[in-house]
Amino acid sequence: MSIKRNFIAAAAVAALCAGGAGAAELAGRAVAVQQDALQAEGAVGFPIDAGAEIYRNARVYTKQYGTAEIRLEDGTALTVAPNASLVIDDYVFAGAGRPGSLALSLSRGAMRMVSGRMPKEGVAVSTAIGTIGVRGTDFWIEAPSDDLIRLWVLEGVVTAAPTNSATVFEFAAPAFATCSAGGCEPGEAPPVPVTNPLGGEAGGAGDPGIDAEESHESPSDF
Repeated sequence: MSIKRNFIAAAAVAALCAGGAGAAELAGRAVAVQQDALQAEGAVGFPIDAGAEIYRNARVYTKQYGTAEIRLEDGTALTVAPNASLVIDDYVFAGAGRPGSLALSLSRGAMRMVSGRMPKEGVAVSTAIGTIGVRGTDFWIEAPSDDLIRLWVLEGVVTAAPTNSATVFEFAAPAFATCSAGGCEPGEAPPVPVTNPLGGEAGGAGDPGIDAEESHESPSDF
C-alpha cells in the first residue's frame, strides 16, 4: 500500500471517529473491492481498500466502476453493486443463538445479502417504498428509483412490507418481485444486477482508468 493510501486510510478512520465512540462502532470489513467504492460519515468519502474496517452509521457507496464485498462480524456477506448507496444503521451481534439486530438502508442501486449467524428476525432492510424482512438466505435488492424496488430471492424466504399496503408479501426461493409503496407483483426474473469483477484494492491492475486514490469527495455528488 502506498504512503499516499496509508495517509488517506488514516484520515478516513480519523474522520469516522470524530463524531464520537458511537460513530466508529465496527460492523465488519471489506473483503474484496473494485475501485470507486467509498465509505463516508458526513460530507466526505474515502476509498475503501480490501481489509478496510466498515463502521456502523457510515455510508458505503459506489460509483460507476465500484463494487465492494463486505463481511460483517456474524458472517453476513453484503455485495454493493455499482452506483449504489447503503448505510448500516444498526448492528448488534453478541454471538450465535443470542439476540442481535442488523438494520440497513438502501437508498439507491443494488445490493446482495447472504445471511450469516445473525438471528433472522433481527434483520431488516429499509427502502423508499417500505421494509424488507429477511428469513434467509441469499437475495438481491435493487432500488432503481425512489418509488420502485426489485427483489430476487435465490435461497430462503424474504418478506416485503410496502408503506401503503396492509399486506406483508412473502417470497420463497426461487422468486422475483417488483414492489412499490402500494404492493408487490411477482414476475419472471430478469438477470440479477451486474457487478464489476472483485479481487483487490481500489484502483488495482486491470481497473478502468480512474484513480481511486484521488477520490475523497462528497457522496452527494454521485
